[in-house]
Amino acid sequence: MTDDLARADARWDDDPSAGEWISPLLGEFGQSLGHAVPQAYAAYAVVPLPRDDEGDVDLDAVPERLDVLLDLLDPWTGGAPLHGTLWEGWPSLYDRGGGVASSGTAVGLAWDSDGPEPTAEEVAEAKREAEADLLARLVARPSADRLLLPHRGYHVWTGVPRSVSALLDLVELPSHVWPEHRAWFLGLPIYTAEGALGGARGAGGHRPRRRASRCPRRSAGHRARHRRLTGGAVRVRRRASSSPSRPARAGARATRRRTRSG
Repeated sequence: MTDDLARADARWDDDPSAGEWISPLLGEFGQSLGHAVPQAYAAYAVVPLPRDDEGDVDLDAVPERLDVLLDLLDPWTGGAPLHGTLWEGWPSLYDRGGGVASSGTAVGLAWDSDGPEPTAEEVAEAKREAEADLLARLVARPSADRLLLPHRGYHVWTGVPRSVSALLDLVELPSHVWPEHRAWFLGLPIYTAEGALGGARGAGGHRPRRRASRCPRRSAGHRARHRRLTGGAVRVRRRASSSPSRPARAGARATRRRTRSG
């Protein structure tokens, strides 16, 4: 466990036990709700992620969408801690002790072609500074075992509702989120522009008349798990930051390569 997630009011779990109930209840790996959400809920819904004018997922607008959804789910959450997962392949994660090379990021160097060419020592120093600056913005992977779900591995965390959108800014979009009592479950597959929500009927829309069951039972709502999620290549964009990172010596520039593959 590290202190990195504290900035999102979350922490890495010491083991994957909080999520080990999920795998036996998942459907076939693919583009259906049953792949994204355990097949143990009374009702399911698709949660579209906001897109920009070009049809790409707008990660700057996603936090607000998630905050609204979590507010609607609050009556079912009841103050319980939230558990969640982060896909192990995000380039914002690195192995402690492994440096930038252990993540999916890279540092590039550039200088003014009209000026003097930097010496080898200046290039080496600029690269060291850029890598240190980049590493400070990455998050160390936990030493705990991963949660293994079909075809992918995840790191498990525990936090509060604001952790979900905060983790998007700190690392990336969580892949799964659920309260400790499992009254609802939000799946956000990395290859889609939609999320999937499972829960009691009315969850996320109307306040419940009675407390949600600790262990939701199967019902005719399972037909919804066959609803297909939007797949294919999905481009993800952030708006340009208004506060650029500190420039490194000799014009070094750190470049973070963000992908949706894996």
